[in-house]
Amino acid sequence: MLKNKSHHFNRVHVLGTRGEWSLKWDAYFLIETLKTLGIEYSESRFAHKQVVYLPSRYGAPNSHYHLLGNKILFDFFHGHPDGSQEAASLFRRICNARSKFAGIRVPNSLMEGLLIDNGFEGKLFRIPIGVQLEWFPFRTTEAKRTVRDKLGIPQGAVVLGSFQKDGIGWGGGDEPKLIKGPDIFLKGIEILQNEVSELFVLLTGPARGYVKQGLTKLGVPFKHLTNVHASEIGEAYRALDAYLVTSREEGGPKAVLEAMASGVPLITTSVGQVVDIVDHEKTAWISEVEDSEAIAHWTLRALEDQTNTERVVKKARAVAEKYSHASLVEEWRKAFQPIF
Repeated sequence: MLKNKSHHFNRVHVLGTRGEWSLKWDAYFLIETLKTLGIEYSESRFAHKQVVYLPSRYGAPNSHYHLLGNKILFDFFHGHPDGSQEAASLFRRICNARSKFAGIRVPNSLMEGLLIDNGFEGKLFRIPIGVQLEWFPFRTTEAKRTVRDKLGIPQGAVVLGSFQKDGIGWGGGDEPKLIKGPDIFLKGIEILQNEVSELFVLLTGPARGYVKQGLTKLGVPFKHLTNVHASEIGEAYRALDAYLVTSREEGGPKAVLEAMASGVPLITTSVGQVVDIVDHEKTAWISEVEDSEAIAHWTLRALEDQTNTERVVKKARAVAEKYSHASLVEEWRKAFQPIF
């Protein structure tokens, strides 16, 4: 337990608990960690000489919490300045506001290296985006059959999953968010369509219009689960034969450890935490960014060589257990120790 007898800097104000769907859960798990560590927390937006934890990099450069003597921390999951003009502009503003920040949490070595190269050394702590193991049990054949019956998915189908938001905005998502690679996903599916009989795609998450339209044009059947609570996504994984991450850049993504925990073969581009925690052909299958042919190739490999795939998913589960939220508590203790 961390203790501070002063009334100053003895509490963490966690913002973002009422924010966007993914950030809300980041805030939730941070609060659960603070409880475990015995650190007081608040969800109030008013703070004076306390620790203020922002949910993402977007609000960091404009934050004025330092004017009230607060120590500002925030998550920087992704947002390489080479990715877009918007990312470059935001990154410049974060660099210009460097003196405001007491600490920045990065989840992977790629972001850590970027920020060190831009003068943030000494302000960083690297803690991966964890997984709530209880929500993602290692699936069984019976569980797979049961979930498919419940969702109306043919038992004989080869079901590939994609569960992340990949459209711009919070509407239908007809305009693709290219950093998430929905175009790469569709190209991979198009290749697989010619190799796999009864191909089926299971989607969750908001703003999936671009992918849904693309699948319709390809004639690939799909099901889109909407309004799925975070604790219920584990059920969707149990219906799958494989999960695909086709992003150009990521912080995690969360789906990497979720699929690995669930015992679902993971085929992913080399992004985010993948570069730190995944071993190619040992715990998942990795392709270069924007390589749809490699995505399709490794998906076929995972589907066809079931004996090897069973070994891979068992090793992947062991990795996921190392990065559960509960297993990362000590890393958070180390991160907060110098802040208080």
